[in-house]
Amino acid sequence: MKSLESLSGKVWEAVFILALNQGIFPGKMASDLEKERKLFYVAATRASRYLFLLTREKDFRWGAPVLTGPSLFLQELGVDFDNNILYEME
Repeated sequence: MKSLESLSGKVWEAVFILALNQGIFPGKMASDLEKERKLFYVAATRASRYLFLLTREKDFRWGAPVLTGPSLFLQELGVDFDNNILYEME
C-alpha cells in the first residue's frame, strides 16, 4: 500500500484507487483542485495492467451514514460509475 504522492515514476501491475467519492477524493477541504486532479492522474497512469477505481455507496461521518456520490474526477471521465470499475490495460 502506497500513498498517491509516492507513486510518481513507478509502475505497478495493479493499482487500486479507493474511496473515489465527492468530499473524500477530492476532499472537501482541498484548496488546490488541480493538485488533487494531478494526483489522481498520476495514480491512474501507474497501472501497467489493471486499474481498479473504487467508490463507496455511503460514508460514515461522526457515526452517522452519509450518502456520497462519485468523485468529480470520475464524473469528468464520462463513464457511468454505478458500480466499481476495473480497467484492463492492453
